[in-house]
Amino acid sequence: MRVLIVGAGGQLGSDLVRAFADLGPIGLDHKALDIEVPSSVSRTLARYRPTVVINTAAFHNVEVCETRPDRAFAVNALAADDLAAQCALAGAQLVHISTDYVFDGQSPVAYGEGSPTNPLSAYGTSKLAGELLIKRHLDDYFIIRTSGLYGIRGSSVKGYTFIERILTQASEGRPLDVVNDITFSPSYTRHVADAIRRIVERRVFGTYHVTNTGRSSCKRASPPSCARPLPSGFRRWRGDRNSRLCGTARWTPSGSQPCRHGAKAFVTIYVSAKLRLPG
Repeated sequence: MRVLIVGAGGQLGSDLVRAFADLGPIGLDHKALDIEVPSSVSRTLARYRPTVVINTAAFHNVEVCETRPDRAFAVNALAADDLAAQCALAGAQLVHISTDYVFDGQSPVAYGEGSPTNPLSAYGTSKLAGELLIKRHLDDYFIIRTSGLYGIRGSSVKGYTFIERILTQASEGRPLDVVNDITFSPSYTRHVADAIRRIVERRVFGTYHVTNTGRSSCKRASPPSCARPLPSGFRRWRGDRNSRLCGTARWTPSGSQPCRHGAKAFVTIYVSAKLRLPG
């Protein structure tokens, strides 16, 4: 298996490089491969001849997507469409990372892979469009929906992790504004990457939900003494938004790590990793 990881410099991408390390994966960041440029994609596939391409690249700043839907669709839909078409020509399987934002958040229970999609944001709509466009080119695809990713490496967009932001502002005594109307499944990128490896090796193609178990919110993950809860700000979201994902019989994550009720896992895994302790 020759694995090429697109977006290898990001939170999830860097942990995917580690998860596939024994196979010598090709990890490319945005500078090395811009998936918005078809010629760059074709040259890369011809050079490395991967049998599996894992695409973590995305335009995922949800707030900015609302004001720049053109950019959201250019990266999350049209670039994914071209990548899938070129993977089909090259005979490569495609693993594409998607999101819980393809759902409307109104379900009283966690979403399974077969739950009806109904995105309410530009980001979610663009990611769902990407999923649908991929399916028109390939049968050998894995669509991996995940939620609330956090990891040791800072976000490629924000430059820091959620925990680093909380700890820094709390230590400085500054108030911390956090969204209080979204419930999600916080998912450690290392665990998600390991799960993706197991899914790819099983070769049962289709759509998967991969998260840590449990649920939380940014409010619960923040010190109460400095947190100032704020609504998410999306006018079409009413009340609490439940974005929790759950798997189905398609994927039984043996050895899956619980999120230990969300907030505790954020701190426990972050600190243990920073101190090089088992986590």
